[in-house]
Amino acid sequence: SKSIIINSFVLENIDIKILSELEKEREVKGHLNRLELNNVGRTGSNSIDDVMHQVLGPVIEKAVVESVKSGVLDKIENTINDFISN
Repeated sequence: SKSIIINSFVLENIDIKILSELEKEREVKGHLNRLELNNVGRTGSNSIDDVMHQVLGPVIEKAVVESVKSGVLDKIENTINDFISN
């Protein structure tokens, strides 16, 4: 099988949007400033599938964390605005 090693992988300034199949009207947005991975596939398995999981796992995890943070902050802001308006 083919193998791959990624010395450096950098994502910068990524806007994130997560939609739920359960709550179709609910949308959580966030922003990912920077994610850097180094030496992906250098240790352990370095098949193309394994390396893709090593790259996408942290990307998805960071995206979810940032989106949830953003969604919680938006909800707090909306609650405060509703309180002030009433």
